[in-house]
Amino acid sequence: MTLRPLVVMLALLVGWGPPRPVLGQSAKAVRLRIRPRVGDTLRMRFDQVVQSAGPAPQAAPVAPRSSAMHVMSRSVVERSDDSGTVVLTITDSAVFDAPGIDPRQVEAARRAMRGRWARMRVSPAGAMEMIETRRDGAESDPGAAALTRLPGTLPDTPVKVGDTWTRDLALPWGVGGGSSPFSAGGKVTVVFRLDSVTQSGVLAYISMRGALARSGVTQAGAHVNSSGTMTGRLRVDLRRGWMTESRAEFAMVTTWLPTQGSKTQPMQLRVTIAQSLRCDNN
Repeated sequence: MTLRPLVVMLALLVGWGPPRPVLGQSAKAVRLRIRPRVGDTLRMRFDQVVQSAGPAPQAAPVAPRSSAMHVMSRSVVERSDDSGTVVLTITDSAVFDAPGIDPRQVEAARRAMRGRWARMRVSPAGAMEMIETRRDGAESDPGAAALTRLPGTLPDTPVKVGDTWTRDLALPWGVGGGSSPFSAGGKVTVVFRLDSVTQSGVLAYISMRGALARSGVTQAGAHVNSSGTMTGRLRVDLRRGWMTESRAEFAMVTTWLPTQGSKTQPMQLRVTIAQSLRCDNN
């Protein structure tokens, strides 16, 4: 089981929110920016469910597997200016539901995440860079900080309802850590669309559709290819300057193609990842 803080940040990049009537806002361009008020505390609940089926074919039917993760955290806005915002995010609790995994590993993962904190710099367009991270009582891990950078997803210029923009985002997960057959070049190409803005001009609703792809070679020489789709929506609170609700779903198929001359049959694994995040301001 691979548990990475990156999935929490990924949920901030994609999202959900039912479209609202535009009510006269369609002709007005809005600037979508991340800039919360200094001193605000943003309390977040992140949920992720992973379902997998396969690999197939198999000699006997393989039952679908499912696992879940629920994380409660809070982000304190420490400082903010035109160049970006610095927030301190603290993980208050983590719950894992992982049937088939050694309970001791699950408990170790829960303990490792609880009390972890990270200081991040967030650009007005939503790009994130980890400044430092540590667990309570542990020294800072600069190596981990260097690995967690995510590009911005919001447009660089004001947009009107119906406008779209495209971003290429690196996939934040592999298979099996250092033994992963995937290269670092996997990406998801996402098209964002401003669907609506409330009449008050406070809330903006954005939809997203994307296609993802990744390929690599195992140590045994088998070729591994992954492809799939991503859909989601997000809600941006323009007054508070933050993404306050999100939901996204990834549907992926990974295919193993054996080396030439091998008697092993090609195999497929289907995986669905559903992520949601809700943010409340206290």
